[in-house]
Amino acid sequence: MMRARTELAKRLTAKGPDGKLLNLVRGDETTEELRELIIQLSQSCPAGNKHRSCPFCTLAGLTYNSLTNLVNKMPHEGCLELFEMEQVCRSRHQENP
Repeated sequence: MMRARTELAKRLTAKGPDGKLLNLVRGDETTEELRELIIQLSQSCPAGNKHRSCPFCTLAGLTYNSLTNLVNKMPHEGCLELFEMEQVCRSRHQENP
């Protein structure tokens, strides 16, 4: 778990060869791993709740039971789309702090 947090922290600010911010996930995570990460990030926003349109910031408003109930029903593609939305939000914030 500590390795995953370290990798996540690096990916928050890492950029690809095109200069764009990287997604927080690699793409090879299982659905269960994605769900656990979504719950973790919703409880502790990776950007410190700086962007109100961040999906993790939005999910943070739910109770833990509601959050886990929602996330545990998300399909793999839905989980990936959530991370794509976060990446777009983070990129916008980087362009317009």
